[in-house]
Amino acid sequence: MLANIISQQYFIQCLVYIDTNMVRAGVVQYPSDWVHGGYQEIQAPPDRYIIINQKEFFQLAGISTTECFQHAHRDWIC
Repeated sequence: MLANIISQQYFIQCLVYIDTNMVRAGVVQYPSDWVHGGYQEIQAPPDRYIIINQKEFFQLAGISTTECFQHAHRDWIC
């Protein structure tokens, strides 16, 4: 998977595209409304059954902390 991501900007564009799929489909009004999406897991990581490797996401986005990544992620979606 990492070999397919050619830049931080491309990674961010893919992340935003995926997180806004249900909004574009008209299923929800905001990514946080879709409980099965990555947006929820990034903004409120579960204690168990984590799907997203946040440390890997931080590295791909060039961000070093959870709080900074969550803030940037919210900004990218808006």
